[in-house]
Amino acid sequence: MLAHLKLGALPFQPKPTDLAFKAYLAPGHDQLIDAAMSPAALNWHKVPTASGDMPTPNRDPLNNNIHGNCVLATGANGAMQVSQMVGAPRIITGAEVDAAYADLEPGFDPVTGTGDNGTYPVKFLTKWSKQDYFGTRVLAFARVDETKPEEVALAMFLAGWLFAAYDLPLSAQDQVDANGNPDWRVDPNRSAKDNERRGWGGHAECEHAVRMRQGTTWGLNSHATEEWCQQYTSSLHLVLLRDWRLPSGRAPNGFAYEQLLVDAQARGALG
Repeated sequence: MLAHLKLGALPFQPKPTDLAFKAYLAPGHDQLIDAAMSPAALNWHKVPTASGDMPTPNRDPLNNNIHGNCVLATGANGAMQVSQMVGAPRIITGAEVDAAYADLEPGFDPVTGTGDNGTYPVKFLTKWSKQDYFGTRVLAFARVDETKPEEVALAMFLAGWLFAAYDLPLSAQDQVDANGNPDWRVDPNRSAKDNERRGWGGHAECEHAVRMRQGTTWGLNSHATEEWCQQYTSSLHLVLLRDWRLPSGRAPNGFAYEQLLVDAQARGALG
């Protein structure tokens, strides 16, 4: 059961000014990337790091088991994943995540737990693009269309991870695999109330794999079907971190990092 774990992603509120990843794929600008270049089954936890070692998944809940800091924990997991891929691994603690949560939402007190009301993912990404969190910074982010698998795959390939937020139904509370990891799928046998969006609440996680949309959250390895993701996604963002480059100047996916960043910035992919 997952019901005892904390949520904290407030509902996504789209704005006309939001940058959509599809703008990055506009006609005439598709020379940089092509769908065929992005493996449909890409799993960054299965890709050797710069040191030649395999990534070590984070199994620390980062205090998301006791506080609704999932939005900040998602950023921390993304930062740790990227740091491993570039060969400069860092460890981020639950105390650091709570401190970042309190910085973003000053009403939150990590000691007493008061003011634990969650936050908006885009609010965090926007502030992260203006100041450092977890030793790094967001240099560009864009909304990804969760209904288009090829767009999701391309975004995962380009940034090395995805920032996902879901409107969890009550049915998600007891959908786990044999190891207790979230195993989310649409169950037509559950009641309408059990399958209602946000029946449980909003939650964010760092995703590292396209197939079964695997992600790290609460120190667990979550996975969900494509059908479930399309039904319950609140928002999905490509997030390009400052660390996403090797000493060679290329990102772990092989792209020239500076050219990728310049191109993204030219299209307005900033908070």
